[in-house]
Amino acid sequence: MISFTFNNERRDYIAVLKGRKRPPWSPIKRNILAVPGVPGGFLQSTDIDVRTIEVPVFIKGENLTHLQRLKEDLAAWLVTDQPAPLVFDDDPDRTYYAVVDDTVDFEEITKFGSGTIKFICPDPYVYGKERPINATITTSGQSVNVSNTGSAKTYPVITATFFASAQEFKVSKENQFVRVIWNFVTGDVLTIDFPKRKITINNNLRMTSLDLVSDFFALEKGNNVLQFTPSGYSVQITFQERWL
Repeated sequence: MISFTFNNERRDYIAVLKGRKRPPWSPIKRNILAVPGVPGGFLQSTDIDVRTIEVPVFIKGENLTHLQRLKEDLAAWLVTDQPAPLVFDDDPDRTYYAVVDDTVDFEEITKFGSGTIKFICPDPYVYGKERPINATITTSGQSVNVSNTGSAKTYPVITATFFASAQEFKVSKENQFVRVIWNFVTGDVLTIDFPKRKITINNNLRMTSLDLVSDFFALEKGNNVLQFTPSGYSVQITFQERWL
């Protein structure tokens, strides 16, 4: 029985029917500038809209009254204030971040019910599993290659565990960098959360340690070369590849 996991929970009374609508990419709107006297127009920009997923489902109760209790449980499970991870059984390596939209008009027959759940994804990207890359930085300026095989750029979380003292930490990609100024000692743990633009040291928020000209850069599609200075720490680079 094919089903799905939402908000890290499952229900054994629900099954997914044929007819799901999972578009291959999110809706794209092209903004065209029309110029009088010029055929066609010029592409100014592209907007990516929210992704919509429609899931026809079947639920089974013990009787019609029990079916109503299952519908109440379904609402308690699926109606959330914020987007939550949505994973389908037939594609476990991809995650959507979704909320339910509208409601479900179930067709009820004795103890069975069927209807269509509509999810919308404010973040239109589809995410892969988290990928970690580990390295030990023993030389200032040491490079680490990070391959992003997704179809869209993504943002890493970098954790450095120091085994020597240092006055700063800097990670660069081409002409972009993030620099943290701090008197690091052996055992200190620095985490740079690029998606949230957040700096923590030993689990304490330390935004004042961030060099103000820093840029929380993205990992572009393909190979990315990251350079680390100075030396004396191990790093873990974690990220989720994304697809439009």
